Amino acid sequence: MREKSFGRVGALAIAALMVVGACSERGGSRASGPEPWLDPDAAWMQGEGTPIVDDLEIPKGARLVGPVFTQLKGADADLPQQIGYLVVDGEPAQVAKAFEQQWDGRAWSQCSQSYETEDGSRTRHTEYTGKVVDGALDISCGVGLARRGWTDESTYLTGLVSVTFEQDLTDPNTPADGEVSWWPPPQQIPRSLPPAPDGVVAPTRVESVDEYINDLVIVEGSFLAGPPGTGAGPGGFYAVIGVNGDPDTLFDAYVRQITTEKAFTLDRRVDGMRVRQYYSNDAGGVATSITMNEKDGNAWILFTAGNDA
Repeated sequence: MREKSFGRVGALAIAALMVVGACSERGGSRASGPEPWLDPDAAWMQGEGTPIVDDLEIPKGARLVGPVFTQLKGADADLPQQIGYLVVDGEPAQVAKAFEQQWDGRAWSQCSQSYETEDGSRTRHTEYTGKVVDGALDISCGVGLARRGWTDESTYLTGLVSVTFEQDLTDPNTPADGEVSWWPPPQQIPRSLPPAPDGVVAPTRVESVDEYINDLVIVEGSFLAGPPGTGAGPGGFYAVIGVNGDPDTLFDAYVRQITTEKAFTLDRRVDGMRVRQYYSNDAGGVATSITMNEKDGNAWILFTAGNDA
């Protein structure tokens, strides 16, 4: 039996250049049980005014789940990446515009919504500016933020910050979720990481709908800190995990969910922050990336999954 693994394809920057805000099929995983990220006062949720990159801050109506992660190796390239995950409680189009308006440089944003035709034969997409069409399934927003000196897509690796998030309108109790990401060089980070408190009651499993990707079991001493999001490919997902136990013990426990063989991991210091990462990509197109950031006694784990088959 081939080993199953987790991962994501980090091509959001290209997606933002090509079709900002294009609506994607919502799928991947769901978590059952309590959802502590619905509490805007949760200790690890960083809200309005939280600095992200350059002069960009979290606007009103959005929250950052834990830290902005530094990854040493992306899912699709041997390049470090900065990535943070968002919960969006505010009106989607307003939050997207708020990201765009604070950027000193070239910026653009767009939101769209999907809905089924009356006969249910296909899914249609239309622009979303604040009014939901009857029968709408979801709202998807994208923001592209180009740094000064950015000229065209050939320089996207160092010139573009991407923000994407999606609201599932069929589940009104679930806030929109998404991510902010960019390639090196990092700006103004890594910073001190937020605390991951003890005693958090949260879902203990993230279920995958892909037969080649295992469910993610949350290990004791850690907790699922935000809604699991859709990753790259069918059944892919990501999960932000707060660590309140021994960081290395927990990191190794998550790696063992992927492989029982001796695993090679990267372990480096980045501006005073320890970054430890396990990464694999099997021949069948299933990839995994488990990244731990540790600084000032706080640690967080980012678990990503994807299948390009």
